[in-house]
Amino acid sequence: IRDIIPDVKSIHRLTVNPWEDEEFRQEVASTGRKN
Repeated sequence: IRDIIPDVKSIHRLTVNPWEDEEFRQEVASTGRKN
């Protein structure tokens, strides 16, 4: 996938549930999308 879209930022997660990861939630919030 990195070869196809190299500009995508990788998010390192330590848990199975991404909502438990503060960095993941911040990245989602930074998109500005509501749905």
